[in-house]
Formats: sequence, C-alpha cells, structure tokens
Amino acid sequence: MCGRFTLKEKNKVKAMFGVDINPSFNICPGTKILTIDKNNNINFLNWGYRPVWAGDTFNLINARSETIFEKPSFKNSRRCLIIADGYFEWKKEIKKVPYYFHNNNKLFFFGGLFNETSGCCIVTKESEESLSFIHNRQPLIIDEKESDKWLQNEYDFSTSNRQNISFHKVSNKVNSPKNNSPENIMTIED
Repeated sequence: MCGRFTLKEKNKVKAMFGVDINPSFNICPGTKILTIDKNNNINFLNWGYRPVWAGDTFNLINARSETIFEKPSFKNSRRCLIIADGYFEWKKEIKKVPYYFHNNNKLFFFGGLFNETSGCCIVTKESEESLSFIHNRQPLIIDEKESDKWLQNEYDFSTSNRQNISFHKVSNKVNSPKNNSPENIMTIED
C-alpha cells in the first residue's frame, strides 16, 4: 500500500514538466497531485479514486495491479503517471514504524488510474524481496522508458523492472498530514 509520498524537487519538476510546485514532504490522500495522461497533458488530480457508480464517501487510494483488469471499480478507468520522488511505508512492529523510500532525489513515476468524475489512485504490486520485510506491497514504479507503454495500456507487468530504491527509518512526525517539512525524510537511528 502507498498512503503517503513526496514531491520535493521543485527545480527538477519545473525543468522536466514546466510546472511550478510547492515542495511537499508529506502528500496524503485527498491532496491534488501532479499527473500526466496519455496525451502528455499535465494535470493536478485529487488523490482518491471513486468509481462512477459509487457514492461520495467511497475513495480508493491504491489499486492492486493483479486485479485492476477484473474489478468493476476500474472498468472505465484510464491510466496516468503520478510524479513523485519518494514514498513512505510503515513496518508493523509493536507500533507502526515509518520508512522513507527514494531513488537518490530522482523523480520517478507511479503507475496510476483515474477517471473524469473523481480523481486518481496509485497502482501497487507485491514488494520486491529486498523491501518486503517492511511491507508486502509497494507502488508500481514505472521507468521513464516504459512510461508510454503504461499510458497506452501496453505495459507488461511480468517484466516490471527493479528500481534502485533506497530506504531508511524516519520520524513518526510523518504520521500526521499536518507535518510537511524536510524533517519527515531525515534518517533516524534505532
């Protein structure tokens, strides 16, 4: 599952996509997030996907890659790329412990689904073996070379490539959506 992520590299976003953003160290569901559709349009969509037939209180933030072709919720969805530079997952111990995952401050894409009536959600997959001790799911990270295939519904899930993802334990401050500072991604020691 992916319930929080970051997009803090303001200058890189401006250079690559021509969009000004406020750096965010704690993007949470219900926030407008930066996306790209198959026509290369840049959009800010609400992070929360609601099928066209569902009520206002029904919001999905994630969709399992294994079931997006079967679930009626995603029957009329379209694909998008969600721009990020890191994400958080919580390891279940006595208390949940947050970890920050990143690719050395590089921008990357999550595979996403959206519709016209509500917003978008992040597609997830089983975690890579090296990450699974923290959480059994992770966002589907789409390599830039594969981005067009994802957007055109030609992406091959069986060849989902390994990413150079690093991670470290971070403060519980990230647990509150109110906390949006660089402290959220700073390494803490055991």
